[in-house]
Amino acid sequence: MSDEEAKLSRREFVKFSAMTSITAGGLYAITVKTDLLAQAPQNNPLEMNGMGDSTAYTYV
Repeated sequence: MSDEEAKLSRREFVKFSAMTSITAGGLYAITVKTDLLAQAPQNNPLEMNGMGDSTAYTYV
């Protein structure tokens, strides 16, 4: 194979770069999603009186 045959064309380089970027983005998204799912759920911000009441008002 000569040096000319071994060189990437612009089109092949763009395809390779795009696929690499898509793969890296997908792996990052999977990692972030699984990390978020592994965290403990946060307390409900509407729970004001601490008694498990999820209404926005502290009086009834």
